[in-house]
This record gives sequence, C-alpha cells and structure tokens, in this order.
Amino acid sequence: MTPKRRIASAAAAAWLAAAPAAPASELLPPEAATAQAEQLIAAGDVEAAVPLLERAGRNWYPDADVLLGQLYLDGQGIERDPRRAADVLERAASPNWMRALHKRGHPEAQHALATLHASGDVGDIDLRAAFRLHRAAARAGHAGSQLALARMYAAGEGVRSDPAEAYRWARIAAMSGDAAVRDEADPLADALRGQIALGLAERLDREAARFQPEAG
Repeated sequence: MTPKRRIASAAAAAWLAAAPAAPASELLPPEAATAQAEQLIAAGDVEAAVPLLERAGRNWYPDADVLLGQLYLDGQGIERDPRRAADVLERAASPNWMRALHKRGHPEAQHALATLHASGDVGDIDLRAAFRLHRAAARAGHAGSQLALARMYAAGEGVRSDPAEAYRWARIAAMSGDAAVRDEADPLADALRGQIALGLAERLDREAARFQPEAG
C-alpha cells in the first residue's frame, strides 16, 4: 500500500470510528425487519413497526409493503390513509426484476390496489385499472381476485362482458381451496352456466381443473 493510500485508509477508519453507530433495526435485512415489525404490531406498537416496514419496502421486499399498506387501509394503530396505502401497494404490485420475491408483482398488493381503484377510495373509480390488477393477481393464484375477475367479466365492468370467461374464472375460484370464496363462486358459476353452451361449459370445467398459478 502506498503512503498516500495508507493515509486515506487511516482517515476513513478514523471517520468510521467517530461516526455514530446505526440503530440495530436499520441493519436488519428486509425479511428480518418485517418479522420484527409483525412482532411489534402483535404487541400493539404499530408506530414502531412502520419505519421497519418502510425500510424493508424500499429494499425491494414486497411483503413489507403489503403489510404496511394494510395498516394504512385499516387505520390500525395509525391514522387511516388510503392514498398512502395506494402508494405503498403500488410499489409492491408493480413488476420489478430487482425483487427477490414476486417479480411479477405481489398478488395480495394487486388485489388490494384493485379494490381501491374499484371503490374510488383514492380518487376517481377506475375499473379498467382494477380489472388489470385483478387479472394479474388471479393468474398468480389469488382466490379473491379470481372471484372478482369472474364478476367483472359477468357484469362487463372494466372489460367487455364475457359469460364464458366469467364462468371459467368462477370455476377456478371455486376450486381455490378458500372456503369463503367458494361459497360465492359456486352460485355465480351455476348462474353463468346457463348462459353458455353445454359443450363449452364442459371444456371450461376441464380448463379450470388444470389451472396452475403463474410463477412469480
């Protein structure tokens, strides 16, 4: 090492020694920070959990954004803020190849954000945006979005009415394993079945049985 580099190295070491140590929570990897935030939320300390989730989300950990968005939506321990929730959920819902998880976007975030767009809770109702988000989450296996997509195809909301596609997604939702979704999807599928040809309904039943969620 040259004398010049030794001086620079010594100066850097002295600066690091004098610099205040970062809080331990700021050094946690995103997954650990999110786990700690969940513990804080369970203990009723939501305000302490929020900065942990914020940092984890900025470090491309979408599970943190989903949890933080839900806190803002519910107003659980913090002031309810649907617009802030939408901002956080948008980050998790959007495809991003830098994420370790859900590179196509987080299905839970897509579902929640779609619900916000459909309700008008963060501005004008945008059914087309809601449809696109529900479709992405449905393809990834989100049962709630599969049911929502079936309803949107049935009613022609955000997309042209298509009883066959509505039936297919209702059948997929009914097979999802989510009991609450199945209780609503089965009657919807029964009602839609009468609107399409028998042979088509049987083919769609087979397609629904073969459905596999798209990998994130």
